[in-house]
Amino acid sequence: MVYIDSSNAINELALGTSGQVLMQGASGPEWKNQSTIAAGTAAALSGSPTIQVDLASTSAESFNGASDVTPGVKNTLGVGNGGTGKSSWNKYGVVYASETNTLSDVVAAKKGSILVTTTSQAPTWLAPGTSG
Repeated sequence: MVYIDSSNAINELALGTSGQVLMQGASGPEWKNQSTIAAGTAAALSGSPTIQVDLASTSAESFNGASDVTPGVKNTLGVGNGGTGKSSWNKYGVVYASETNTLSDVVAAKKGSILVTTTSQAPTWLAPGTSG
């Protein structure tokens, strides 16, 4: 491996051996045996910064570990991104696609009701023996 040292000179580091990892040493990169690296030697981030991913966003956020980034879904995740597009539902309701990109739900019915629908209308509950 070729690298430039602190005096801007080009140096070469021979290939490491099996079980070694490349780490930055006091005077440049060096190979270390992975088994001799102490656990927990990575620098910890200050505070407790958080990252939340926005599945509908195309913008990028920079994260330097010093503060939170919020490129995430702040509200409801749309159907086109794998969500439901809703923030609440009717208890015991039945979910259906009311449009090609919209989910809706039918309120739960009385015990014994039958859920019926056609290709052009939303599902509805009917009592047995009635027609919709």
